[in-house]
Amino acid sequence: MMSKGKWGCVKILAVAILALVIAVAGTIQYKIARVRSVMEMINQPGGHASDIAYVRLTRDDAHAIPRLKLLVELQRTTSLELYGTSDDCLPIVGQLATLETIWLKSPYINGTGLQNLKSLDRLKSLDLIGSSVSDPGICAVSQIKSLRQLSIDGGITNKGVACIASNLPKIERLLIRNASVTDVSVEALVSMKSLKRLSLQGTDISEQGYETLRKRRPDLKLFFELRQTNDRKDQKAPPIRPQA
Repeated sequence: MMSKGKWGCVKILAVAILALVIAVAGTIQYKIARVRSVMEMINQPGGHASDIAYVRLTRDDAHAIPRLKLLVELQRTTSLELYGTSDDCLPIVGQLATLETIWLKSPYINGTGLQNLKSLDRLKSLDLIGSSVSDPGICAVSQIKSLRQLSIDGGITNKGVACIASNLPKIERLLIRNASVTDVSVEALVSMKSLKRLSLQGTDISEQGYETLRKRRPDLKLFFELRQTNDRKDQKAPPIRPQA
């Protein structure tokens, strides 16, 4: 027959085991609830997700920031689209370490927060079409050594192109649109040996500059559109989308 002392120890042990089971169950339920919260928040008006790996948010910072904070906790998102947000979201985006593709399509993104993306060492594709990014922002982006595709819309000059050429030697696809980039940048573009596809739409690179690019880089798939006359060489450049 079990003594009172031993029986007391058994009861204490049983209570401890029960408490542990409750704690583990609570943790699991909490994590499930957080996943559900993310899905519910994303599926509210202003954003949707077919899979947590791909998230599209289409409203302002007040709606995007709480969603982004929940995604940081999950660390499963590989593709992110932001529309209508500002640079204030970018410090949180910079914490999504699993990101491989980002679209930042907003006139409220001017590039001051792009330095927050430098730690994203898995990022392969960055699309800034529709944003207002200038040379300092592009020079910050050029520190993301994993980048293979980059699309830029307006704001940059020859200085920004020089940053890309100097710091992103492995870039394969580059689109520059509506930018004050001149023939001065031709040499930098020629020097980008890994570049396979180059789209220049509405820049200040001349027809002579285009011919220089074509002759010196016959391996390059080149799309070219003059700013002044809208004359086109080859064909109109389609948007650069991430490779499968």
